[in-house]
Amino acid sequence: MKLSFFSPPCLLLTLACSSEPGLLDVGIEGTWEIACTETGEDLCEGLCQSLTDGHYCGSSAAMNGYAGSPNDLITCVNQVVTEQVPCPLDCLDMGQEISDACHTLERCGDGFLDPGERCDTGACCAQDCLFSPPQESCKALGQAQYGCPWGTGLGQDLGLRRRERLCSGLSASCEGELGPWGAWALHQTCGLEEACLEGSSSCQCQNESAWTPDLVAETDPEGSTPAPLDAGIRLELSPSQVLGHLQVRACKLDEESPNFENEVHVQLTDAFGSILFDGPLPGTGELCSVWGELLGEELYTAGAELQVRWQLVSPSSVGTAWQAGCEPVVPSVSPGTCWGGTSLGPLTRSCAGL
Repeated sequence: MKLSFFSPPCLLLTLACSSEPGLLDVGIEGTWEIACTETGEDLCEGLCQSLTDGHYCGSSAAMNGYAGSPNDLITCVNQVVTEQVPCPLDCLDMGQEISDACHTLERCGDGFLDPGERCDTGACCAQDCLFSPPQESCKALGQAQYGCPWGTGLGQDLGLRRRERLCSGLSASCEGELGPWGAWALHQTCGLEEACLEGSSSCQCQNESAWTPDLVAETDPEGSTPAPLDAGIRLELSPSQVLGHLQVRACKLDEESPNFENEVHVQLTDAFGSILFDGPLPGTGELCSVWGELLGEELYTAGAELQVRWQLVSPSSVGTAWQAGCEPVVPSVSPGTCWGGTSLGPLTRSCAGL
């Protein structure tokens, strides 16, 4: 018969019947392979004597003097080493109040802070649910800078460079320092009449702005009267000879009486309600009135679109008797005739020379 048991704290003892009658053989088959101190003393002796029951990493301050792997997880019960396990990933020193633990990936990312995890989510929470190391990019909360690395002359392109926020190594939040600036990259190609301006997010037009297309028009075929006329009005909007400005004119669409019989009154407003034109357009005896210059459209910057709401009243002398939408100011009283539209355009502001 042969019996084996552990003798605290470390020795594996065996008992066996001797070949000689009445005698018992006692033997030591082996010892745990726990490293020893520099003096050669077995670390099992006294290793857990001053510690409460729990788990301790080989790297823990509580295991001062332990010469094994820092990733070993040592279990102490009743001041005796009962288990020594090498952690497959690493051993997490949880501090004096909580037992240390081997870290695993099984429950990482489940939305809960499980034993052995430093974090479960966050810009600086790594895939193993430990804090990302310092100087690792969070890829969030960075900075962007617009500039002119290739010059500020006409046709010089606009550049963009970025720098990212770094992890601190102390939390899962993106709260470390800003990293170095990256290389300049092309952000926008500037035209021949545009230039790069330091700090601006778009190329800057260096000349007066122009409008495209060359002409837009809208027609009201009848007009608003108690008995609608069988005559239409076409309103036209076009870039004027003054660069950057627009002009408007009205044309009569009546085969029987193709020419205007009197002066007309025209009002134009943009989508914001700003009045761009409000006044008479002479054209008596002509198919189309004269051109009238708009005011205020120069406030539109390059790339902006202009859509115009309009109305025309004939004769011009009763223009104030009509309000927006060709509604008479005095109900049931509608002197003259009013034509109108809401979709004259759009025209787009562009940089001259493009």
